Amino acid sequence: MQRFLRARKLWKYITGNVQPPHFSETDDDDDALHIQYQSQLEDWDSVNSKIITWFSNTSVSSIHSLFTPFETAKEGWDYLAERYSSVDGANEYQLGLAYRDRSCLRHFLMALPPDYEHIQTSLLHRHPLPIVGQALAKLRSEETRKKTMVYQHSQPVLATPVWAPLQPPSQSV
Repeated sequence: MQRFLRARKLWKYITGNVQPPHFSETDDDDDALHIQYQSQLEDWDSVNSKIITWFSNTSVSSIHSLFTPFETAKEGWDYLAERYSSVDGANEYQLGLAYRDRSCLRHFLMALPPDYEHIQTSLLHRHPLPIVGQALAKLRSEETRKKTMVYQHSQPVLATPVWAPLQPPSQSV
């Protein structure tokens, strides 16, 4: 995002080097200065709002709503920097575990034979991705289902006709 804002010459809004224009009370009588101030404030607010909108639109939904209370792009950026810039051992460990789990899941699913492609696809489209144990459980249930289907189709079927019960002979007297 920083590169994006620098390329559009907007990074100064994030650093606070570009501030909203200030209108002095001594200039209150000068209509031309008041009109100039209004125009500058409108331009500044437009760019500031555009940056906040970019932040919001390029964020996941859980972060998207965090931008509502901020009046300036700098406030929003500072909040995100404070909240998401922790680089401690525990955080790195958690990220490493998550990466390892996703990597193991991908390798596991890539090794499946082609007739399990529908299972592979359904697991990869879940959000969040399942862990390997959950994928294995799904695969086991699919194998059980396939064995049941094969077993049902391979059983010989004995067909016996159903006869109507014999009527006792009528007795004539």
